[in-house]
Amino acid sequence: MERIKIVTLSLITTREEILKNFEIFISGAKNNFDLAYSLCRTTSYWVCDSKFFNFGPSKFLGFKNITYTDYELSRQGNSRGAEFNGRDTRKAIEKILGQYAASSEMSFKLLAWGDEFLKPGTFDGLSQEKSRFVTI
Repeated sequence: MERIKIVTLSLITTREEILKNFEIFISGAKNNFDLAYSLCRTTSYWVCDSKFFNFGPSKFLGFKNITYTDYELSRQGNSRGAEFNGRDTRKAIEKILGQYAASSEMSFKLLAWGDEFLKPGTFDGLSQEKSRFVTI
């Protein structure tokens, strides 16, 4: 019988950890397209990297040393430690970067980013009114 890997999650505590996770999210998206696409379609809380104008989903960026494999395992219920939810990751990020806020300008940039980053129409059919942003 195959053993299922259990991931131990912990919340980020520094700006550097967010930046590291940003790199993991951006660089791994093409090889993990389905998960990256799903995350983009279901995320409401976004971190914007103001240097490169990339966006990252809070639920991914908010766990220390997260990988796509670890995220998927956690999504399937194979994690322990910090609870696998977006509320806690959002709060952890807010402690470091400040409060998320609605922004029509950022919503517009997010739509353009999704078209280029993953595929045209990544956010088609989704309301951007729910999206909230914080900048790093």
